[in-house]
Amino acid sequence: MEEAEKPNITNGINENKHSIPNELSTAPEEKFAKGFMLWGGISSKGLIPEVPLFIDEFLEQYEWKQGNKKIINAGQYTDLLEEVSVPAMQQLFPDNDYIFEDDTSRIHHTAAVKKFVEENIPDRIDFDDQAVKMDDVWPIENFWSIIRQELDEYVFNSFQDVKQKIVDIWQNFSQAKCEKMMNSIPKRLKRHCSKTRSAHQQI
Repeated sequence: MEEAEKPNITNGINENKHSIPNELSTAPEEKFAKGFMLWGGISSKGLIPEVPLFIDEFLEQYEWKQGNKKIINAGQYTDLLEEVSVPAMQQLFPDNDYIFEDDTSRIHHTAAVKKFVEENIPDRIDFDDQAVKMDDVWPIENFWSIIRQELDEYVFNSFQDVKQKIVDIWQNFSQAKCEKMMNSIPKRLKRHCSKTRSAHQQI
């Protein structure tokens, strides 16, 4: 299975201030659009976990100094793996017959995370075997696109409404679709290699 954290989901927020709740329309403006991250994975047996994990909600369990930006660190990511990821994967794969891949985020390379993975996850794709430019190969990237496309069809008045719609999309995405997407990886990889080879030949 593979997983990823998707940054800054902001799609679908209504830009018409007249239809936005007062607490949102009168909030101070920031330089960058506010959003939220969510964590999730895809496997041949379904999405992981059963409900997407919103990072901002997960981080509420920690104490934060006033004014500090809530950004997940290596220790908290290890907690996420222990509390959410591993139990969910064990539920789908009770025989531990899966290979785990997380994205190339810097915190995934830390000693603490590597140690936890080695001790609690049967197999993991090495970072040296990953490539940041191969997003079109991995099904999880397609799933994030599906979420964005569906969000674009609606108008939302709050981030909570956006989150609820994401949960609905997530829970209605069938295991059969997941399996089909995972089975498409060899074909995607072959297409990617052909495209890369053609690009090199043109240089």
